[in-house]
Amino acid sequence: LNKFDEIFVISIDEKFTFSQFIKKPIHIIAHGLPEKNIIQNKNIDIIYVASENEHNIAAAKWFFEKAYPHLSKDIKITVVGKITKHINDYENVTKVGFINDLDEAYASSKIAICPMLSGTGLKIKVAEALSFGLPIVCNERGIDGLLNKTKKMPIKRNEFLKPISREHHHSLLLCWKIKTGLKKEIELERIKKYVDWFYQHHIVPHFEMEEKYL
Repeated sequence: LNKFDEIFVISIDEKFTFSQFIKKPIHIIAHGLPEKNIIQNKNIDIIYVASENEHNIAAAKWFFEKAYPHLSKDIKITVVGKITKHINDYENVTKVGFINDLDEAYASSKIAICPMLSGTGLKIKVAEALSFGLPIVCNERGIDGLLNKTKKMPIKRNEFLKPISREHHHSLLLCWKIKTGLKKEIELERIKKYVDWFYQHHIVPHFEMEEKYL
């Protein structure tokens, strides 16, 4: 990317990440979508669109184990995408592995969900659902990358989470340190020892804490 004069990204997260390694100007542009037609007679209560990457698989598992049991079985849920391969059969859940016209499905829905627990950057499916005027039920990860997360102010992390968030930054700095070490021709074995130490004493404990508490 340093070969280009300027870099354009679609989320604050991407700008922050790239700014650690790229010296060129980085600009944020909104992920634009055309205005969509809104259908009045909707026959899908909840729509859930996702692929089958590890973040989506974890999210779907959490939703159907923790949230779904609390929902009325009269609510009609349609799940679209390869994530359907990882979801059990339920009486009120329609699974559509492939759909020719996703726009029609969105337009026929009342609410969209995005139960993401991990991952960064703008969730394109959230932007797509918003373009149809759909309300979206999600957690904080679901709105990552949106330029204006709330009408009044950005969502603030709990005080307990701030040290954990700073550890994400420390991991990014590790990448910068590796790059700097290579540039200064530091011995590879020395760099490897430091990376191994950082992994064991910082990254592994960090993920263990996230798994236990978050």
